[in-house]
Amino acid sequence: MTTVDPVLTVLAGPSGIGRSTALRRICARIKADGGRVLPIPLTPPEEGLPLHLLGRLAVELGAPASQPVRPGPVADPSRWQAAALVRGLAGRGRLLVALDDAQWADAASAALLEQIVHGLRATETRLICTVRLVGTAPGDPAAAALGRLRDAGLAEVVRLRPLTDAGIATMLCELTGARRVRPRVIRWMRALTGGLPAVLHATVTAYGDAGAFRIADHELCGLGTAPGAARAVTGHLRGFDDLTLSVAGALDVLRPLGPAAEAVAAEALDLGPEQVRAGVHALARAGVTRPDRRGGWSFTAAVMGTAARARLGHYRRRQIARCAADAVRAGRTEATPPSALADWLSDAGALVEPRRAAAQLVTLGRAGLAADAGAAVRWLRTATALTDDPAVSMSAMLAQAQAAEQTGDPATARDLAGLLLQEHAARLGPDRRRHALLLYLRAVRGRGDHETLHRVARGAGHGPLPASDPVLRAAAHALRGEWAPARSLLDSVTGDGLDPETALLVAVVAAVSGSPSALYRLRPSPAAVAPEAHRRLLGQANVLLLLGDVTGAEEALAAGGLDAGALGGADRLMRAWRTGRWDDVPCIAAEDDAGATPLSQVGAAQAAAAVRLSCGRPGAAVAILDAARAAGAVLPHLLDSVAATVARAIGTADEAAERVTAGLAAARHSGAVIGTDELWLQATEISLDRGDREAAARAVAAAARTAGRLGTGPAVVHHLVARALLDADPGAAAEAVRAARPLRQPYLLARALVATVRAGGDPAALSEAYDLLGGLGAVLDRYWLRLFMRAHHVPVPHRAVTSAEDQTLIMYLVAEGLSNRQLARVLRISEKSVEGRLTRLFQRTGYRSRVDLVTAVLSGGPVPG
Repeated sequence: MTTVDPVLTVLAGPSGIGRSTALRRICARIKADGGRVLPIPLTPPEEGLPLHLLGRLAVELGAPASQPVRPGPVADPSRWQAAALVRGLAGRGRLLVALDDAQWADAASAALLEQIVHGLRATETRLICTVRLVGTAPGDPAAAALGRLRDAGLAEVVRLRPLTDAGIATMLCELTGARRVRPRVIRWMRALTGGLPAVLHATVTAYGDAGAFRIADHELCGLGTAPGAARAVTGHLRGFDDLTLSVAGALDVLRPLGPAAEAVAAEALDLGPEQVRAGVHALARAGVTRPDRRGGWSFTAAVMGTAARARLGHYRRRQIARCAADAVRAGRTEATPPSALADWLSDAGALVEPRRAAAQLVTLGRAGLAADAGAAVRWLRTATALTDDPAVSMSAMLAQAQAAEQTGDPATARDLAGLLLQEHAARLGPDRRRHALLLYLRAVRGRGDHETLHRVARGAGHGPLPASDPVLRAAAHALRGEWAPARSLLDSVTGDGLDPETALLVAVVAAVSGSPSALYRLRPSPAAVAPEAHRRLLGQANVLLLLGDVTGAEEALAAGGLDAGALGGADRLMRAWRTGRWDDVPCIAAEDDAGATPLSQVGAAQAAAAVRLSCGRPGAAVAILDAARAAGAVLPHLLDSVAATVARAIGTADEAAERVTAGLAAARHSGAVIGTDELWLQATEISLDRGDREAAARAVAAAARTAGRLGTGPAVVHHLVARALLDADPGAAAEAVRAARPLRQPYLLARALVATVRAGGDPAALSEAYDLLGGLGAVLDRYWLRLFMRAHHVPVPHRAVTSAEDQTLIMYLVAEGLSNRQLARVLRISEKSVEGRLTRLFQRTGYRSRVDLVTAVLSGGPVPG
């Protein structure tokens, strides 16, 4: 602090920007440099006490006896009071007076501060204050005084800015222990907190207390729910009067109305338009709200809007929701998004006309199943409670049961479906009755009641499930992973005129059994109700992804107006694996996809384990496979395929052969054909490694039959690669490459490219395969490919990158618990070479033991690069 610095520095910014934190840091810096600090925190009650701030300053300084200045109300302020304070402040040497939350200073003191600043011009005393207001009302005397001081060079205003995306990521890492943050999490946190540091800190702490962070591989990749987040930021609304806080809560409820929100708020709160306008302007001046593109208002930090809404109280929220719903239904305004009407009707409950509200909630709830099943559950539950119309109640209960299934609540799904079948059986009609029966059966499986599934499969009835129904028996067999009896039973019900649920079941069972043509013929009927059609489209896409037909899955979704974003987490994981978005796999795997179907679950386990293995984590892959088996995988041979690859990776060829044999036997026993193309390719490779060409030839013939039955791109590629390896036929390998290119599956294409060289083709193909694997982060496959490239005299690019990848791979494998002997098998080098590499790794990284190295990897510590 010097006499040439501005006398007054104002730190300005909205609530939650971190003004007080910045002030504390500045004060600490001044103290560390030998200066003195006089902190004066202010609170809202002081705003109404004339000259209270000056009184507090006088008390802190010790008022001169000849000219006493008493704290508290003083009727007529005069210049001598300011002059006395200037003398008291000027005699303290290097002194910083820190006023926190100066917006709460009383008007009389604020008026005299201008005189005090002028009086301190030639001294070493400086003032710094924090002010929440980012805007001013017309004619504000404090703003005018500050403007004059700035013009005179006596004051400066420092506007604190929200955090950048990089700043948000840094704080998230500091508070969660993550090493990286997904961009979508940063975007979400910016919308939630506005990038305001104090709000972000409080919100992140609340999410952490709720255990709502999803961290995978040291990357913060998702968020759950944290009901306490709104309570954590309530303090940042401190200082607003009750009217302004009520307006704030109403604005949050009514935000979908855009510019009409203020008028509806006035009606709901029983206020005049000018009162609402005053509250709106107070919030905007404080930076709590800002104009949006629709002409309405949005909160700078969405979580503060939620906090303001929570303060309203239950009845007032219902009243505001009623007014909003009435305005939309009367055509006086529109809501964006339209689903906001469902929220308002659900919140208003019996305050709106119940029969009409229930019917609208059913319509909106069914339409919202694909986008937000959780919200749909709440809307449909309200509809059931409001209506006395049996038809509306029936529709609401069926949709609610479906929503419960999608959100991973099989108990509720089973109970609602059972109630429907018992109380509304006569009104359901054949299609909806079949839907309810199959939903009930799936919920039984979701509850882990395998004994009931077994009885139904044998033809026994259970509760509302009739005995000897071939469709239900087939569905029970399929849910148990018994595909041959399921298909046999469905042979008797195939034909035109099947209800949509049965048609989907027939197509799925046939596809798993090796005849996917019916699955491709499924298309939503123009007359189909959207939610039910969407669920069937997602089921169709799931099986197409299991078949490896990503394009077919996307086309099926597009036929119903959906895209890949509509897929559940398990199916998105399969798609990410196939399409090479492997960076997304750990984060998707960390999601709670409780509503995933049994087929989705096993497909996701296969995908996640395969990615983990290729990325150098064989132990993690085995853990995923074991968990999927324990959960009762309906296609266990898909897990055997990856388990065999793990065994081959760690050099246990006999175990790999056993896994392949077990997988093919399990598929044959269950009647499943889907996914056996990969097993037959592995059987070919293992047989050739053993020198058993006859067994290899049998495997290739079986791969050809499988490709002919499935007709999918991956099955064709797997057969062509197997044939190329058996016959050392570069032509077949080249054909495999041509078949793989349009599939948009980089790992499959890389395998086909390597096969061309193994079959005697041009080694130049290895460079493309190497680049493809690099894009996937497949460090283990890249390591093996480097050995193959060197053996064929193909240059390996980027020596520094190669060295770093080798050491990263060793770190991962050591962290997986592999012994030196196992490391030697994986790396295809001697145990002595392993010892040498570990020694060099320890020297380079500074780690002194395996324990240190493992601890670093597990904690996300530095990896050599």
